[in-house]
Amino acid sequence: MQLRSYDRRSVVFLVLGTLLFGWVLFGWWQKDYMNPDKVFKDMLSYSMNTYGYTKIIEQKNEGQDTLEKTQAFYGPFNGVYSIASITQKKNNAVTGRVVTETIGNASQESVRYVEISSDLKKPDGSAVDFNGLVGVWARNDAAAGPNAFLATKYGLVPFGMLTPNQRQEMLNFISKKDVYSYKVLEDAPDTDKNTLVYKVKINQKAQVEMIKKYAELTGDKSLDSINPDDYANGKDIEAQFYIKKNSRQLTKIRFVSYGVAEEYAGYGIQKNLPVPEAK
Repeated sequence: MQLRSYDRRSVVFLVLGTLLFGWVLFGWWQKDYMNPDKVFKDMLSYSMNTYGYTKIIEQKNEGQDTLEKTQAFYGPFNGVYSIASITQKKNNAVTGRVVTETIGNASQESVRYVEISSDLKKPDGSAVDFNGLVGVWARNDAAAGPNAFLATKYGLVPFGMLTPNQRQEMLNFISKKDVYSYKVLEDAPDTDKNTLVYKVKINQKAQVEMIKKYAELTGDKSLDSINPDDYANGKDIEAQFYIKKNSRQLTKIRFVSYGVAEEYAGYGIQKNLPVPEAK
C-alpha cells in the first residue's frame, strides 16, 4: 500500500519533530542538568536524602598505617558501624596492630578490641598477653562525649534522611550563609568523564552554623553549647570534592592542607544494628 502525499508529509513532520525534541532535550541536559553549579547543589540535596553511606579513610605514613571504615544508617534505623585499625611498622615489617569495632546510635555506643598484637615483651622476655581485652564490649555514654553516629551527619557535607521541607530549608540556609565557595578543576588527575572535581573552600563559622541548623531542624540538642562565633577567625578549610555527574553522589573529599582523603560509597544501604551490651 502506498502512502498518500499528506500521509508522507505527516511522517516527515513526525520524524523532524522527534529529532528536534531530542536536540532540545540534549541541549537542556548539557546546559542545565549537567551545569556544575547544579551538580554541586544536587549533591548536597542527595546527601541529605540518603538511607546511608560508607566512608573509608586510609593513611600511610612512615612507621604507621591507619584505616577506618564507617557505615552510617539513617531513616527507620539510625546507627553507625565502624572498624578502625592502626598498624605499627619498622623497616617495613609489622610490629603491632590494634583493631577496634564500634556500634552506636545517637544516644549510646559500644566499643571493643577486635585485635591487639605487639612485639612488646615483658621483663622476663615473654610476650604481653592481650587476650583478656579482645572481644569485650565496653559501653560509652554517647551523649556525654564524642559520638560516632552524630559525626557521620555533621561533617563538611551534611548527611542524613531529611524531609523535603527540611532539605529545602537547609539548602536555603547553606546558600544564604555562603558555606561553600567552589569552582571546577579542569583536567583533574585520576578521574573519569562522569566525575566533576571541585576546588572548594568552606567557611568555618558558616559550616558550624550549618550543622547547628541541621541539629535544630532534627531536634538534636548535642550542639547547643557550640558557639559559631568561636570559629569566626578560623582559616577556610580547603578541599577537593569529587562528585558523580549522573548520580550526584559525593565519592571523595581530599583535604588539601594535609593530603588525607575520605572516600564515599555504598549509598542507600540500611541495616538495623542493636548496640551491644557491655560485658
